[in-house]
Amino acid sequence: FIPPERFHLEFFDGIKSDSAGVWGRIRDFLGLPPSEEAPIPPDFNRKERSEKPQMTDEIRSGLVDYFSDELRRCKRVLGGPAADWAGRYGIS
Repeated sequence: FIPPERFHLEFFDGIKSDSAGVWGRIRDFLGLPPSEEAPIPPDFNRKERSEKPQMTDEIRSGLVDYFSDELRRCKRVLGGPAADWAGRYGIS
C-alpha cells in the first residue's frame, strides 16, 4: 500500500500546453528549490530530425480499436485531459 499523496500525475497534454507549469508542479512535489528553468528546454526533442513512420488509416483504426477500452478507462479514472482522449478517435 502506497498512499495517494506519494504519487504525482501529469499529462503529456500539459507538457505541450504549459511545460513551465508542469515543471513547477513536479519540482514542488519533489520538494526541490524554486528555479527559473527546467533542466531541459520544453521544446527539446532528441528525435526531431529522425524519420517518422507513416500512420495509415488502417493502422490508426487498428490502434483505436485495440486501445478503446483503455481510453474509456482513462476517461473514467483519470479525468482531466484524459476525458477528451476517447472522443478524439470517435469512441464514446
